[in-house]
Amino acid sequence: MHEENVEIASNVSAVKMMGDLQDLLKRVKALQDSDSPVGDTEREELARDLAKVAENAHPFLPEAVMDSAVKELLESVSRAQKAVKIRATNDRLRKLLPAVEHPHKVTLSEQVGALEPEALARLMLLVRDFDDFSEDNNPHGEHDLGQVEMGGESYFWKYDYYDDAFEGHQEDGNRVLILMETSEY
Repeated sequence: MHEENVEIASNVSAVKMMGDLQDLLKRVKALQDSDSPVGDTEREELARDLAKVAENAHPFLPEAVMDSAVKELLESVSRAQKAVKIRATNDRLRKLLPAVEHPHKVTLSEQVGALEPEALARLMLLVRDFDDFSEDNNPHGEHDLGQVEMGGESYFWKYDYYDDAFEGHQEDGNRVLILMETSEY
């Protein structure tokens, strides 16, 4: 009977510990979705809470499983920090449209390039003011893709990231804003 009680207690503790890990991952996701940079206080609090979970998990989970959970959590925090930085830069640059002197390149598709100057300026303003981000169009939290409607037509805008020579991809590198009619995609 005593062994059964110990096993039940172990199972309950293991389930609680897994719930605590899930809660930590939800907190990391909330940080990623936030518009605020991840500060030292949040990182310290997450690390402290993770240490508590790891301490309680020791008797129930193999060390490799716990190491994997810790690694996943730390990688999630790192991704969240990068996403906040990229999102802030993308939003800041997009808010400069339609500037004559713009700090990043803008590429227009053939159909967008054929728009009258006034229509192109209106399209740029729609892109500048876009804020309808969702899980569907913003899965990484970077504000790097959107769709706008103008004059019965639908347009995509997106950022691509390039190295300094604009020859290859570089994460959070030089930005090229691409505007296209959705039918051109």
